[in-house]
Amino acid sequence: MRVISQARDTGDEAGARALATEVARWAGAIGAVRIEAQATGFLAGVDPTAPPQHSEDIG
Repeated sequence: MRVISQARDTGDEAGARALATEVARWAGAIGAVRIEAQATGFLAGVDPTAPPQHSEDIG
């Protein structure tokens, strides 16, 4: 996933999407559910290398 993020960060959106598509396809084929979910999320716009976001407490 890091290579995919790096491609996007350097401006190669088409390359990043192509890599993520293939990673998702192959991960699904071998049953690597977590990796498939990460690649699918990346295609939806999520950055898998970003730190978790915390919501603010209301109160």
